[in-house]
Amino acid sequence: MDFIKQDKELLLDELDRSAEKCMFLSHSFKDSEKVVDLAKALAKQDLHLWLAETDLLYHQHINSEVKTAIEKLPFFGVFLSENIFHSVWSAKEIEFALNNKKQIIGFFHAETLKNLYPINSKSSVAQELFSRFFDNHQEVIFVNYPSVEQAISFPLGEFMKMDELIALLK
Repeated sequence: MDFIKQDKELLLDELDRSAEKCMFLSHSFKDSEKVVDLAKALAKQDLHLWLAETDLLYHQHINSEVKTAIEKLPFFGVFLSENIFHSVWSAKEIEFALNNKKQIIGFFHAETLKNLYPINSKSSVAQELFSRFFDNHQEVIFVNYPSVEQAISFPLGEFMKMDELIALLK
């Protein structure tokens, strides 16, 4: 199964559409390539994500399918990048997940972290990200993917390691 994204083909054969999902993953379609890479890495651990690229069919009503998936799945992930601010759908999905008291897991791609490094109060992107989505939601877990070994200053504490995330999701 392939998905065409802005003149680029995403190879989705490694993702099992019929597998039981453990998490809904909200993201900007501009980040689809990185998101699919993350989904493939987790699928190798037998952890499957609900992604629009694999779980929405053309004839389905997007709003009801997304709401149903968020309500049904125990975890809600959001792929955090500069692109998320321009995604109206992601904002709605995040709000719906928060209103449904879902455990939120924020994924920072290592490239995004490099662009925001150091993350501090002077970073307007980081500031907007935290104030718009995560203020007063201390239970948010943050993960960087692929893992970055260097110490990174992060305003909300330590990143969860991928092996810890895998144990949590299983």
